[in-house]
Amino acid sequence: MRRKVGTFLPVAATPNKTTASTADPSRDTAVQRSMGFGLLAEHLRCLDRPRILDLGAPVGANLDFYSGLRAKLFVEDLAQSSALGGDPTGAAGGDVTAALQDYGDTRFHVMLAWDLFNYMEFHALTALIAHLSRYCENDALLFGLVCVRGSIAARPTRFEIRGDQALAYVLESQGRRRCPQHGIAELLRCLPQFVVVRTFLLRNGMQEYVFRYQGG
Repeated sequence: MRRKVGTFLPVAATPNKTTASTADPSRDTAVQRSMGFGLLAEHLRCLDRPRILDLGAPVGANLDFYSGLRAKLFVEDLAQSSALGGDPTGAAGGDVTAALQDYGDTRFHVMLAWDLFNYMEFHALTALIAHLSRYCENDALLFGLVCVRGSIAARPTRFEIRGDQALAYVLESQGRRRCPQHGIAELLRCLPQFVVVRTFLLRNGMQEYVFRYQGG
């Protein structure tokens, strides 16, 4: 069932099949230690009822994790957008912001972009960050993974939280597509109100970034 993009999920309750997806054992899955996500988890555990924007799919394991934090959570599932990963044959530079909602006066402490930056060209990524910056709390953290290799899976990877410092990578497609290979200088041009807190290069060819919002 296709999920509605831009959904507020009250994670205090146990997720059910209508709001969360579970791992398909037929898909390729690999568990990777994540120091970058570990920094986010540490930050979240210091907050009372943190506000989180997850741009990935509403995965059951992730909702369980957020529930333990008593978080206010919004899930966008941008991989379903035809401008991003919904159509693997389409351009990677579509207008993703058209799929996003207005969060009103909500200001997020943490935003998780997962590997979505890999599926966006410079102008599309810049537009996305400009939109999200309007809803950042001071010192909000943004988490993203950037591939340093020449190709990526045809569709964005599904990430499942397996503890404070571990993520499961669940491939949604066996096909491949070109990777923009955004470097740090290009990323910072796309994120003018953010600074890099930490970055970690992983053995699987992904580089984790934790950014901090300093837009005031």
